[in-house]
Parts: sequence; C-alpha cells; structure tokens
Amino acid sequence: MRPRARKDVSLQEVGTEGLLYDREAGMVHILNRTALFAWKQCDGSLTAEEIAAAMRGRFEVDAQVDIARDVLHILAGFADKGLLEGS
Repeated sequence: MRPRARKDVSLQEVGTEGLLYDREAGMVHILNRTALFAWKQCDGSLTAEEIAAAMRGRFEVDAQVDIARDVLHILAGFADKGLLEGS
C-alpha cells in the first residue's frame, strides 16, 4: 500500500501541528506533529514501512518503539476518515 492523500483535502500548518479540512465531509482534523509528518509523506510514492523509516529518521525514537505499528495506526485513521484516495 502506498497511501495517497486526497487532493481536495486542504492542509494548514500551525506551528508543529496541522489542520486538515475535508470540504466534502465538512470536517476539520487536527494533526499532532507525528501525524502531520505522516500526512506529508502520503503522496503515493512511499509504503507504510518507508514512511515509518522516514519518521524514525526525523524524530528521536527509542529503538524499542514499534514505530511501524504506530504509522499503520495513523494511516488507518486517515483511511477510516476517508482522507486517502481509494479509502
């Protein structure tokens, strides 16, 4: 799976957080800094594993943390909310 953000969902960055506006659903979603980073990787070119590797490189993450599981959880949330193409 190579997640791709829907093109009609608008992103506004506010400090280290982000606001996604889904005009179709009339919803606003608030992203913390890790979810924002994951969202910005959802261009259809990276797999979930590659996003996890990029996140590990971007943030100081303890080696014991299963970041791949966390990324899958974030991406599943995006999909559940219909924010990704094909979801």
